[in-house]
Amino acid sequence: LHYQDEGDAVFEDIRLGVELVRCPWNEETLLLGILLRNESDRPLPARANLELAIKPDMVRSYRLIGYADPAGGASAKAPVPQSLGPGKSNYVLYELFPAKQAIFDEHWVILKAGLVVESGAEGSPRGLISPVTSPPRDWVGASGNFQAASVLSAYGLLLRDSSYRGALDPSGLRILAERAMKAVPGADLDRREALQLVLDTLTLLEAGQ
Repeated sequence: LHYQDEGDAVFEDIRLGVELVRCPWNEETLLLGILLRNESDRPLPARANLELAIKPDMVRSYRLIGYADPAGGASAKAPVPQSLGPGKSNYVLYELFPAKQAIFDEHWVILKAGLVVESGAEGSPRGLISPVTSPPRDWVGASGNFQAASVLSAYGLLLRDSSYRGALDPSGLRILAERAMKAVPGADLDRREALQLVLDTLTLLEAGQ
């Protein structure tokens, strides 16, 4: 899948973008979206690691929900695959469990997301770091990138009947998917087709409610 550039941090030819958003199916958690992108004709170095520096007094725990690989599929492997090539993007989504309620309403640096790139056997690590600050934005104010990624991840939670699904049900996911469809540009056919597939199959799930 291809994602739009919406104000990412830039280090040489590598872009790192982050969004912190209230989870639409669990009012007690947050969603963190991280976008990785190459703009040049060089692939992402093989030894590149996405690192989260969590502040334990702000976030008591977190979990990887999933990510879209360069071919557009879902995978549970490391979120920075060696096959991320020139001009490709990767979107990683985490669910955060706050340590304090103030995160929802006040300004704090709750973690730092960084991409560390090894320069070689004798080189020093280099990369970029982007602070993630609260309060989170509402889901309806999130980017089309984020809304589409969270809907597809939520769809997986629903199909697996995950214990992390919170208040999520087929009808609620349909509302999220319809809003995400409006937020995704019309020319972005890959994501619009993925969202339409979710909407089409939700009809069967809603019939079983």
